[in-house]
Amino acid sequence: HAGDSSESGKPLGAKGVRIGDLCEESRKAAAAMIDARLAIFSDGQQKKLRAILEAEGGVDKLRLAFFGDMTKRCSDGGRADWKIEGRSFLCDYESSRAHIHMTLRGAAESK
Repeated sequence: HAGDSSESGKPLGAKGVRIGDLCEESRKAAAAMIDARLAIFSDGQQKKLRAILEAEGGVDKLRLAFFGDMTKRCSDGGRADWKIEGRSFLCDYESSRAHIHMTLRGAAESK
């Protein structure tokens, strides 16, 4: 989605690809992206978020989209965004606005 904006916190809609449809290396990279973002939270919060991910069917059931130019890391001057989303989970990361912005939203389904 080069040139598009990720619109932080907004749903992906039809954009992106199901992580489970990616090659093994890319699936592992997507899981590592989620792990890196969850690592900033306490163990208790991580446990809650991982339960939400499992209720979604695991990382492979989530969708992933990139926006902007992904040729450089943020720390090297890159200005790109990504988003990983499911029915009740959203994690997005923006570096396109010249500062890092992250949204993480998870909602346990009531039964």
